[in-house]
Amino acid sequence: MQPISGNEFTLFPNERRAPPPIRCAGEADARFACFAKELEERSREHEVAGALALTTPDGKLHSYARTDALNERVGKITADTRFPAASVSKMFLGAAAVSLSLEGRLDLQRPIAAYLPELSTEVGVGAATLHQLLTHTSGLGNPLQCDTPQTDLGDLLRRRGREPLFAPPGAVDNYSNQGYSFVALVLERVEGRPFEQIVRERVLVPAGIPGASYGLERVAVRGHLPKGVSPMPRCRAMWPSGGLVLSARELSHWASELSRPEESRLGRPLIELLTAPHVASNGIPGGAYGYGVQRVPHGGLTIFTHSGRLEDSTAFVAWSPERRTSVAAFADRTEPFLIGAGLRALSTFLSLPEDWQPPPGPEHPLDAYTGVYVDHHGTLGRLRVRLESGALAIDYLDARPPLLPANFRFVFAGGSPRPRYVVTAVGVGERRDD
Repeated sequence: MQPISGNEFTLFPNERRAPPPIRCAGEADARFACFAKELEERSREHEVAGALALTTPDGKLHSYARTDALNERVGKITADTRFPAASVSKMFLGAAAVSLSLEGRLDLQRPIAAYLPELSTEVGVGAATLHQLLTHTSGLGNPLQCDTPQTDLGDLLRRRGREPLFAPPGAVDNYSNQGYSFVALVLERVEGRPFEQIVRERVLVPAGIPGASYGLERVAVRGHLPKGVSPMPRCRAMWPSGGLVLSARELSHWASELSRPEESRLGRPLIELLTAPHVASNGIPGGAYGYGVQRVPHGGLTIFTHSGRLEDSTAFVAWSPERRTSVAAFADRTEPFLIGAGLRALSTFLSLPEDWQPPPGPEHPLDAYTGVYVDHHGTLGRLRVRLESGALAIDYLDARPPLLPANFRFVFAGGSPRPRYVVTAVGVGERRDD
């Protein structure tokens, strides 16, 4: 295993390349024209269609869009063409939960079994709080939410509400789309109506984007599936974590609203709680996660961001409240370059460092990570981490997992010099005492 950054390691390291220097300068219009020319060249190189919108402090929108042959039937793609928001959807549900909590209609720190009595605080997700679900610290895994296109939120409650957790609530941060489905269930139970209506009334309309809505069947743009990848079922059970549909213009406007808390109809208390540094981000010094919002320090500024991917599309949003600048982008492929393009837009307009990668290397000496880790509920099994030729190596002491994880993140607790957990996509292993 090779270190990525902080306490995260990978079996498949990517080559770290320094980005080219920013050469776009001048006033906003000239700077964006220069940036758009560069983006067009890269989009053609990667055969990507999509849209990018950037809102400057004066409220002016600058946009770029490109149509490919696959999407000529939907007409020219523009900043108003609606795309899947994928995981960017999470912050909108988080905002609705915060809105209800500020009115005292629900308690973010209360176990969700108090709202969903079908659950138990003794087993499964019932002991987790809304705060833990929103920050991915509930202990849930991240299985597919849609067994079929008809799978609904109630199906998840019945089938998975009492499944054992990967780790105790609050012990580790383990990204879980399913967690947001349980948040939506709580909102529906408290309000007595579909979560889509709650988000629309409390978030989308006040934010000035009433045309945004849920349901991927509304997307006209076609996405490119990678070779050998089959489309996954899409269903309402995944809408809370990945089913919002909106345009680059609307998403950039949303980010601009969040960068102006004193002026936004959403209100400063909601925005501050939504974007607060609730959980430290492993591997990003000074980084943190709010409620569906990543917080990243860069170039002396605090940048808020989130990305999202489906198997055939990518979404990205970022904003700087200090500079009141926001950027949103969509692509019809799962392409990491889109995220880089969004960050490069901020670097271009805010004169920030071009390189957004976290510093390489492990946070602790390599021998701190060694030991045996036992996964009690996932498919990781027993894992031994050892030193070999100056690098970490792994041995599966039981049968190899059906799906081999690529990344391994170690979680330290209570000031211990050794990690207590190793977190992977297929399970969480707890360190066994020697």
